[in-house]
Amino acid sequence: MYGVGCIFKFDYVHDGIIEKGHEFTLIESDDSLFVFRILCSKGFHKGEIEGYVKFEKEGANNISETHLINELKRNFLEIKWSTFKIIKPNP
Repeated sequence: MYGVGCIFKFDYVHDGIIEKGHEFTLIESDDSLFVFRILCSKGFHKGEIEGYVKFEKEGANNISETHLINELKRNFLEIKWSTFKIIKPNP
């Protein structure tokens, strides 16, 4: 299960350009529809919110790897899955 502080990385295509070297961190969301925000913590977009993660189970503050992957697919349309890696599951 993954929660606040989970760090992961992957490359993805955005507007026809492969974005490389980005790391992301799950942080708390202040929106009641989402459990986490996806913060770019390393790379060109560092400091920007890159997406949101919906609750897997109402009121739960963690998610499964399957749910994380599905939410990443929803937020980033063309991920290079061969580069996907969980760096730090939870603090």
